[in-house]
Amino acid sequence: MKKTLYTLMVVVPMVASCAWVKEQTLFQQDQPVAAAEHVAAVPSREGITQLWKIDIDQRLLGHTYGYSTPVATDHLVIAGSQDGFARVYRLSDGREKFSIALREVCDSGAAQFSNGLIALADSAGVLYGIDPEKGTLAWQYQLSSVLVSAPIVVGDDILVQTVDNSIYRISATGEKRWSYTGQPSGLNMYLTASPMLHDNVIYSVFANGESVAIDVDSGMLKWRRQLILDPDAAVLSELRAPMATPVWLDKFVLGMQEGVDAVLVAFYQGDLMVLSAKDGSPMISLPISMKTSPVVDGHHLFVADTEGMLQSINLQDGSTLWKQKISTRELSGLTLSGQYLWLTDDEGWVTRVNLQGEPLGRLKLQGRIDRAPVALPDGVLVRSNQGLLTRLQ
Repeated sequence: MKKTLYTLMVVVPMVASCAWVKEQTLFQQDQPVAAAEHVAAVPSREGITQLWKIDIDQRLLGHTYGYSTPVATDHLVIAGSQDGFARVYRLSDGREKFSIALREVCDSGAAQFSNGLIALADSAGVLYGIDPEKGTLAWQYQLSSVLVSAPIVVGDDILVQTVDNSIYRISATGEKRWSYTGQPSGLNMYLTASPMLHDNVIYSVFANGESVAIDVDSGMLKWRRQLILDPDAAVLSELRAPMATPVWLDKFVLGMQEGVDAVLVAFYQGDLMVLSAKDGSPMISLPISMKTSPVVDGHHLFVADTEGMLQSINLQDGSTLWKQKISTRELSGLTLSGQYLWLTDDEGWVTRVNLQGEPLGRLKLQGRIDRAPVALPDGVLVRSNQGLLTRLQ
């Protein structure tokens, strides 16, 4: 009998513990101002300084988890919340400036247009253009589905990828330039990847296991590759899902061949794959499960996997430079800020290491961390699923 699956957006339950092991408006509302909790701006005994933390979601007992990723300007932080507001805070001290009412709760990431407006969306699929200086809504646009990943800036526009495998290019005035819709998925993760842009080509991977390259100006498909032969799954433990945004590899070297441009895509509970940027043909496939995108720094590729391992790979010859066991749990975030790598796991641990893999500190935050930290010039912003936004350095 043919197995039938129904489209279902779900989140993998995650619980954990961490250990070190060395291995080589609509309307502007008069809301109570959320007080930021401050600590002394000096290194703590954990080696990481917590400057402030805020309860974004104003959580009630039994409130659902939140996944919105904030965006930081030079002086403000903007994030969506589970109580149906977009909130604007001062970056310096975490003091709230505005609470802007949305139609529904917000799990979307955020990004800033070139004109200063902030783009984020609610759970009804409404994309908003928010003026963070005035605390007002400039426009609204109805998407085909929920936006959970972060928008990507493209000149004066943005790209958004929704959970129904659609990509939109939206202008700073809230107008659709074009949209592309991929094939539907069966059982599906709620957390999804963002598209990646390089040299006027968009590279994306969908929940159905399909990877595409799209012309950024016209929205026309350049190539399409099905990376998972059977993307259907009956249970979550069998589901291979793209949660990490693709990464560009410039002149990637495979064996003794001359370097070619490539795109790296990763699947949670699946493989890490390197594809030819020219036609999407697979070049390498490794059984590495990942939730977070690798980081490229010069000729070094840093990879954090769901086994709790961080490793550095030399892109010139493919050799592994070092490995470091960061956690006994799944690593859910990897971000480069200055000369440090910041990692998070699904139990709420934040870890900072240098580019040689040497640990420089760790700190336990309340709740699970499902998205990579947001890089600042002097540290990171970390958002937990229980509504806490924390600035660390």
